Amino acid sequence: METKSFTIGLCLIFVQFSFIQAVSVREFYPFSRFTDRKLPANDDGSSGELTLSVPFPFFKSKYQRLYVNTNGVISFKDSVEEFIPVTFPTANDQPMIAPYWADVDTRNGGEVFYRQSASVELFQRATNDVKRYFASQFPSFQASWVFIATWQNVSRFRRARSLLSNIANPMRNTFQVVLITNGRHSFAIFYYEKIEWTTGDASKSIYGGIPAQAGFNFGDGTRYYSVQGSQTDLIRQLPALSNVNVPGMFVFRVDEAEITNGGCNSAGGLTLVPRSGLVLGGTLVEISGPCFNETSDAVVCRFNGNILADGNVVDRYKAFCVTPHLRDIGRMSLEMSLDDGKTFNFSSQFTSVALGRHGPGISGLMSKDWTSQLEPLFIAWNPHDIRARQLVNVEIAKFDWETLQLLENKTVVKANIPNFGFELLNNVVETAYHMPPITENNAERYVSPLSIVTISAPTPARGLPPRVYSEPFLAIPVNVNITNEVKEAFDDLGIPQRCKDWFGDDDFDVRSILDELIGCPKSLEQAEADTGRFMSDDYCKPPRTGACLVYHNGSYHCFRSVFPSRNGAGQQCCYTKQGRLVVGPSGGGTVDRYHAGSSQFSTLKHLKDDIYPWYLCCRLSKACGLYYGSRPSENGTRYTPLQIATTFGDPHLVTLDGFSYTFNGHGEYTMLNIEETGFKFQARMHPLKTEGGDSRGTFLMAFVLQDDDSDMVQVELNSLRIVDIYVNGEKESFEPETSLMEFTNLILMKQNNSALQIIFRSGISVSVTQNDISLSFEMLLPEFFKGKTKGLLGLWDDDEKNDFTLPNGKLLDINSKSSIIHWQFGQKWLLNARDSLFTYHEGEKHGDFVDTAYVPMFFDNLESLFSDKILEVHARAACGDVKECLFDIAASGSLSFGNSTKQSVAHYNERKKDINTVRVPLYFNCKEVLVSGPCKACHHMCVASSDHTVAIVLSVLFGIIACSIAALVVFYYIYRVHKEEPKSVPKPEVPIPPAEGEKPLSEPTVMAFVLPEFPESKRESVMRQ
Repeated sequence: METKSFTIGLCLIFVQFSFIQAVSVREFYPFSRFTDRKLPANDDGSSGELTLSVPFPFFKSKYQRLYVNTNGVISFKDSVEEFIPVTFPTANDQPMIAPYWADVDTRNGGEVFYRQSASVELFQRATNDVKRYFASQFPSFQASWVFIATWQNVSRFRRARSLLSNIANPMRNTFQVVLITNGRHSFAIFYYEKIEWTTGDASKSIYGGIPAQAGFNFGDGTRYYSVQGSQTDLIRQLPALSNVNVPGMFVFRVDEAEITNGGCNSAGGLTLVPRSGLVLGGTLVEISGPCFNETSDAVVCRFNGNILADGNVVDRYKAFCVTPHLRDIGRMSLEMSLDDGKTFNFSSQFTSVALGRHGPGISGLMSKDWTSQLEPLFIAWNPHDIRARQLVNVEIAKFDWETLQLLENKTVVKANIPNFGFELLNNVVETAYHMPPITENNAERYVSPLSIVTISAPTPARGLPPRVYSEPFLAIPVNVNITNEVKEAFDDLGIPQRCKDWFGDDDFDVRSILDELIGCPKSLEQAEADTGRFMSDDYCKPPRTGACLVYHNGSYHCFRSVFPSRNGAGQQCCYTKQGRLVVGPSGGGTVDRYHAGSSQFSTLKHLKDDIYPWYLCCRLSKACGLYYGSRPSENGTRYTPLQIATTFGDPHLVTLDGFSYTFNGHGEYTMLNIEETGFKFQARMHPLKTEGGDSRGTFLMAFVLQDDDSDMVQVELNSLRIVDIYVNGEKESFEPETSLMEFTNLILMKQNNSALQIIFRSGISVSVTQNDISLSFEMLLPEFFKGKTKGLLGLWDDDEKNDFTLPNGKLLDINSKSSIIHWQFGQKWLLNARDSLFTYHEGEKHGDFVDTAYVPMFFDNLESLFSDKILEVHARAACGDVKECLFDIAASGSLSFGNSTKQSVAHYNERKKDINTVRVPLYFNCKEVLVSGPCKACHHMCVASSDHTVAIVLSVLFGIIACSIAALVVFYYIYRVHKEEPKSVPKPEVPIPPAEGEKPLSEPTVMAFVLPEFPESKRESVMRQ
């Protein structure tokens, strides 16, 4: 393998000592004999083992101890006494950081200092250094540990040691290494004030023999990094070199599998923060990678090959561009020019995200607030997203009703306010409603109710201003507590007729697309469990249930289909707090014409074609039945539950038919193949590490999945016990404020810091969790795949007896001993290099993860598993009767690992129960006057699937009886009141909007809004009544 070394480019400078001043000791991190520990004068010595207060990540491993060695090396497993530096890479299992590995002898002069620091000042300096030299990659990095080792005026080894020889040979070296980490990411800084010798006498002479080595070595014979000039006479010139444009200073990131240079370079790659933004534009994208010239570079960014935006240089290491309107969603190229658009020599990938899939940049504008407006709205945003030290403007913009394009004209709501990140707004909807119509070609157009709030900085001299957006909304000023009298007042405005007209014009044929949509789960438990096909509706979910009161009164939690139908439709299902599916007006979910967030305009289309008609029919008139006639609720009868399989612990597998067994393979295996659709799921199992070395158990280390028409996703637990995600071989990570990443027919959702949801368009989903030792997963399959599965998770056909079907179609008895299951079933699904989908990192290959001779502990006799009887006592107390928990503690020696397995067993059982929980739907099918009456309080019942039909019949019967009794009570009450009331009752006054040009006598309770004129079409006469 070729030695990796520094490439001298734009950011690596090299000049003679006479022309440049290296860093001085005053610029080192502070050290002294009063604050630091010091090595005694010695030759080839070390500090001995030092325990670290924070584990240090290095080459994807974590180390809790290190050694400071006299010969210019920090080592992590043992001291280094070698005085002649070895060429990197070495295969001696000795990870090391070498600022200057040479034959140092402090008996001839010089001192070596070292210390761990808890100084707030040093933490801040380290934090600033990381942010400066890794400008866009770690904007929120905060150092939590710093280690400093300094070699000051150290001399070389000489065979003749005397005062005269010291005077005659005054050559000295002064250098320092600083290690920095936050527990996850780690960095090393090398400082060189002077390098006056390269070798000791044991290596021939001052400059002869084998000169010093500088860099990093993992000790596996593969992973390493050598600073250019290592083991040549050029090593003397380190004080004049740099990778961050500061002579004598080098900065590296060291926690990953490859060492990364800080600063800038002349290569063509870019680092972007963030890597995604709203399709509407306005996202400030910080860019690092190239070395920028603040005076001469003219930055231009090019998106998707043809969309240009001017940028600005911040400093030598960082520039930025603000995204224009990106016109499309999905992955696209981002290229950068430094010569005002003449050439584009740098590139990366950027993701344009649709409205509805991108979290709003302005929070606090929930749906319930748009329709109440009884109090000022408190809005909040991240000031960092706008980067305006000066004042910002809050504006309202509109979307064209026909084209759905964002219009240029905006109305300022708040002008020149400080960019504090919060503000109170009044009358937002009214302001949007009263925005003047747009005039184009002398033709006045109607005012579109499709609106959005935006906050932006003043327009800069070059480029676009950064801008954040709220969720889009309809500018319809309606009070939540609108009375029936006010509703009747709208009859004069023609609103009910508009609802009837919409119903007559609507060409959405629900029946034609029902087969494309998943039916609603029959209970809240089923909906929460069906993570492959449904996700919570952001407008109606705990604790954000305010919007439920507006659009789905009586519901507690609504869900939407993850993916749209082939025609772009979406499914919405709503449930009560007791878990019952709500059907019909006014609380039920709907089959929506447009699935919000699935395309560039789908959210706006959803507002226009699904939500706007709801306002016409359900909010402003009493024709909600018409709306639900075209956007009906699902009643759950078309829903089929998912099937679940799982793998956890050491590894214990539960097949799709529910059969449990243990398989401790060492290699890469087929978990599940579905040949008919091309779905593949492969897993990598690896031996557990214990204090005594490898155990006789393995764990799930990584897996990779791909559907026939999807991108490929790989999830692995690295040696730092951090989950890494790769899509099509490229590393991906969630940005701080995002929880969803969308790829081709694949969605990744972050549920919390240790859980990941992988969702395929086919409805297959895999929920991944991690503990201190291993990965585990739960897999959900729709019924369509029944009878089509093969692999370690078995043949799904509701018959567990054939779950051990071999690749050749033969069967193994499921009652076989664990050793037979291991060799004659599990190992038969071992993958070869040709069939493996895994991406291998540098220096890795398929064979590194496979050991066909590995013999694990078998699960046949729990009584004989424990050699440590004290551990057994604690295990049995912790595990109870969960045998998988006992096995994992015996195999790993870890009580916490066993407890994690116990929790996985409980979670699987609970999830299986949820998947099969069926509740009687709640039908809102009474007269509107009774919607909030007895019919809404129908009895709650939880039934098994087999009892569902009977339960529905009983529920309907009880509902009819309850409604009849309620109707009699209401009739009797009205009769009594009628007898006692006066014969003449004055008609209540209803506020009517003033005629054009008139001023209202008083403030109206409800404000009308401009309705777009829809094209005339033939309507059924029945709709005109």
